[in-house]
Amino acid sequence: MKTQPDIYLKRPFKENRFYLGKTQEGKTNLLAYHLSRSPNPFVVWDTVGAISKKFTPRNPHTQIIIDPEKRLPMPAGATPDIIEAVEAARLDLFHVTCQRVWDQQYLTFAVDEAHTYCSTGIKRNIDPWLNQIVTKGGNRNIGFAGTSQRVGQVHNNILANIHHFFVFRTFIPPDVDWMSKFIDRDEMRRSKDLPQFHYLYYNLDVGKAVFHKPVPKMGV
Repeated sequence: MKTQPDIYLKRPFKENRFYLGKTQEGKTNLLAYHLSRSPNPFVVWDTVGAISKKFTPRNPHTQIIIDPEKRLPMPAGATPDIIEAVEAARLDLFHVTCQRVWDQQYLTFAVDEAHTYCSTGIKRNIDPWLNQIVTKGGNRNIGFAGTSQRVGQVHNNILANIHHFFVFRTFIPPDVDWMSKFIDRDEMRRSKDLPQFHYLYYNLDVGKAVFHKPVPKMGV
């Protein structure tokens, strides 16, 4: 029996992907695995420094991982004012990074914990340059990849432009309802019973969902 590939990514700079599911299920591991096997240029915004710990890019000149916690560390014993200032500086750096990605072509922009920068909440909406990337990036040969624990935390402009979904255990009713609009509801309900580090892969173009084996180990 022929095994299914991890991803049907035929046009990496014109197709967007998203990794969803509860914490400690393997979302970031799978994203890092896919990036580690790619020969293509990419820029990764490594929100909590998890991806940079998993692999070293093949070509550091065209494959860049930005760890904002290293670029702008939080001082020990920081007061609330200092914490707010550092977080604001990280948002500014993210904004500039998105703008620079937009100015380039033929690369993938990956954002771990993407809801941090594209929340639908009152205090923060999607960064305008990130919005450009996810809605118009394909015209400039810029692909997007992101992770989040809940679909309800992610701006709809991102979700509406995803070609590939990797769904780990998901059981919050609003999230299941949203994903069930295009993935069969019974399959979405099955996702809550997946073993740890297993995921449902849905390709919008192929139009079907497949349950995979566990997230591959790095280097395999």
